[in-house]
Amino acid sequence: MAIKFDDCDFSKNETGVKAPSSADVSFQKTRFTENTTAVDIYITKEDIIALGLPDNTDPELVKEAVSLLKEHEEAPHEVKSYLLNTTKLFKWLGNISSLTTIGTALIDFAKS
Repeated sequence: MAIKFDDCDFSKNETGVKAPSSADVSFQKTRFTENTTAVDIYITKEDIIALGLPDNTDPELVKEAVSLLKEHEEAPHEVKSYLLNTTKLFKWLGNISSLTTIGTALIDFAKS
């Protein structure tokens, strides 16, 4: 889904724009002033299922893991895997057999 903002002004909001991670969001000549959060991209239930996570996974846990991966996008795969193991998401998941598969899926998801 494409969401395009052209010559918009988002001022004095809690959140300027909130969109699902599946959206292709683009901004041209758009201003954000005095917003608590300019843009909030959220993780959908479909994303959670596609990643191979249990359907009752808290989207905020996924968002935290994806944010960490984006902060270290230039890091080698091994470092990203290590970082994922330190997240609340992986602590919540515990010792399930598909952690490696989920980790790889999250690393790929964070690239998009």
